[in-house]
Amino acid sequence: GRYRSSSSQQWSAQGLAQVVVAGGAAVATALRRRGRHGFGRASTAPMMTTAPTMTTAPTQARSVDPAALFESLLQRSGGMARALDACPLPMALLNTYTAVPLLAMVAGALVPNSTHVARGLAAALGCLFGITVGAYLDRAKTDGALCAVLRLLAKHMGASTAVDELRSLIRGARQRFSVTAGGPKGDAFEDNALCEIYAQFLNALLEGPEHDSHDLPAMQRLKTALELDGIVVGAAHKRAAQLLISRGYSGLTGEAMTQAVDKFLFLSERAFADEPSTEAGLYEMGRLTGMLNVSDKDARQRISAVSQALYRQSLSTVAGKVGSQTGEALAGASAAFGLAGEQAAQMNAESYRQIATDLLKGGRLSAEGRATLTKAQAVLQLGEPAAASAFAAVAAPYLRQEVEKASEQLTKATDAVALVKAASALAERRMELGLPAHAGTDIIAEGFVAQLRELYNKACKDARINGEPQALATLDMLLTFSANVDTVMCELRKASGDTEGATQLTLAADSLPARRLYGLYLSRTIKGAEGKLDPKDLARVFELSESDEELARIEACQPRLRELFADSIAKAESGGP
Repeated sequence: GRYRSSSSQQWSAQGLAQVVVAGGAAVATALRRRGRHGFGRASTAPMMTTAPTMTTAPTQARSVDPAALFESLLQRSGGMARALDACPLPMALLNTYTAVPLLAMVAGALVPNSTHVARGLAAALGCLFGITVGAYLDRAKTDGALCAVLRLLAKHMGASTAVDELRSLIRGARQRFSVTAGGPKGDAFEDNALCEIYAQFLNALLEGPEHDSHDLPAMQRLKTALELDGIVVGAAHKRAAQLLISRGYSGLTGEAMTQAVDKFLFLSERAFADEPSTEAGLYEMGRLTGMLNVSDKDARQRISAVSQALYRQSLSTVAGKVGSQTGEALAGASAAFGLAGEQAAQMNAESYRQIATDLLKGGRLSAEGRATLTKAQAVLQLGEPAAASAFAAVAAPYLRQEVEKASEQLTKATDAVALVKAASALAERRMELGLPAHAGTDIIAEGFVAQLRELYNKACKDARINGEPQALATLDMLLTFSANVDTVMCELRKASGDTEGATQLTLAADSLPARRLYGLYLSRTIKGAEGKLDPKDLARVFELSESDEELARIEACQPRLRELFADSIAKAESGGP
């Protein structure tokens, strides 16, 4: 009904005869040219008088416009095909069974001799000519069917038309030209004409930008609208692989060739991913990788790289579009691009960290920024622990800068009031950054432990190079810093209501050097020199075990015991007390 107007529904025998006679004239013209051009199979590539040119080194890749591409293919179709597509007559009448009697009658009526023999001979010649015209009309109708499909694709390939509606329109066009799926001519029409449409579109995609998120949905939309099975799709991808190989021989090399092959492998893997039979998809991919001389492992890596690049493009718009539908779109994108769940979750976390980084560029998190993070967390489908961990990783460097400033003061003897002020300054900075109390306190503790590590390394260096006095001075500074830090941490835990967190920080030091430093500090106490802090505090800070502490004590006491023993012997020999 779409192709008939109210005035053309009552078609006449005269109009049908005109079409058949026009077909006969076209046949006669083609017969005259056959010696030079030949007919070939009309269904091989009927609409393409000239194959589209694929440049070997495009200067600037442009996104594919499906409507423009199919319109270009439509304009390459023959005039007879377009005429049949626009013809209001039922295509079922344009066949051999209609052409033979009509041309027989026309031939008999046009013969100048009115005898029965002459009319009979003319009618017989008309029948023979009608058979030829009928065969030509069959091929022309195949051209017309393809022309109708191209016209529908050029008009409705955009997203405004639902794919089910487009598929229904194409079914109607195929039924009108008697090339329905499953029919005697339908399989040949799919294997050749529709396969060629798909292959041309795939080749055009390979000439487009390296990573275009619209390519895959467009290819899947075309495949669904044309109702192509795995065999037809496999044949089209095989043709595209052959064309890629030929482009390599014709000069396409280096990065341009690598990008084209990567994109082709990705699109092929996605095209075969929804095949009912997994073995069929593996076979098709194996055939393509074999043609391109790419190993299975290399192919998987290259496909994964393209998937991640496309999904990353989808994530790049999350910061500006954190609406309620963005999360569903991202979930659909990760599934469509064949991205594994773990990879998608990792990339979502990376995107969340990037959003947090942008919001903290000024060194503080505003109320609007906090609301944006909340929306982004929902859109990216991140759990509370994952989101908190990602944000803490971004905010930690800012808070550690404040810890470094406070550490300079805490290495010196400080009164209780100054320590409380230092704790308040750190807590205020934590709130400016939008960090939760427990997360901020953990970051501060990590910063203080890092400062302890620096003092420990300095003490080790002093003991090796600068001598015992300098090493002991550094150890005094370390214990002073540790005591002040413990007070600050206690204030922070108390302010946040954390009663379970550790308030005394320790350092996981190597057993041997830590034991030697402890022994050095202990020796000063044994010799009677006045120390600033108890050596036991140093053993606690270094996390020395009881056995290590005992060994260090023995090593420190042995020289002193030898001295006392030698003095006792000397006094006994001299007869002294």
